[in-house]
Amino acid sequence: MSLGGTFFLLYGSYLRDDENIPRTAIQIAFGDLTAAMLGGLAILPAVFAMGVEPASGPSLLFITLPGVFAAMPGGAVVGGVFFGALFTAAFLSAIAAMEVLVDGVKHYWNWSRGKALAVLIPIQLVVALPSMASSDFLQWNDRIWGSTMQPIGSALTLIALGWFVARGKALAEINRGSSMAIGSLWIFWIRWVIPAAIIVILVYGWWPQ
Repeated sequence: MSLGGTFFLLYGSYLRDDENIPRTAIQIAFGDLTAAMLGGLAILPAVFAMGVEPASGPSLLFITLPGVFAAMPGGAVVGGVFFGALFTAAFLSAIAAMEVLVDGVKHYWNWSRGKALAVLIPIQLVVALPSMASSDFLQWNDRIWGSTMQPIGSALTLIALGWFVARGKALAEINRGSSMAIGSLWIFWIRWVIPAAIIVILVYGWWPQ
């Protein structure tokens, strides 16, 4: 959950100068993909085995899966473990997202971390209340900020990196601390291949299902 986004850049600024960025990126991508595949292999067979209509997004998590857990033997334990893990992942993602705001106000207004948290957490809670009260509003927010703005933000980041940062500087940064040299083909992927894939994802997210 929540890989990418502004906080990914913020956490990148915390890295040591000798950090092996290619290795770290491969580890993150592999771990994220593996977790997603294992989650799908664990959830979807159970959904189909119980004869429940599959769904996606919030409907899958909060409507379909509770019904599956209620119908399966030992479902209370399995469901408790699943939603406990989901809460942990969401909580860690919320910490990462909050770090962007905290770091911003710390530097802009010279606030302490404690003061920034004391102001921002109540504001975040108030902003979250409509989504907590209405599943339709939650799904609308997910569609706008998840299915739309995150791909657009990723594409803009790639455009800035691929077209407005000098090729030599970009390659020097990505290769710093790495024993595996990344060549000019990486620039080609950043400029053309990955933005094209993001466009496909964006269109699919809005395509009528």
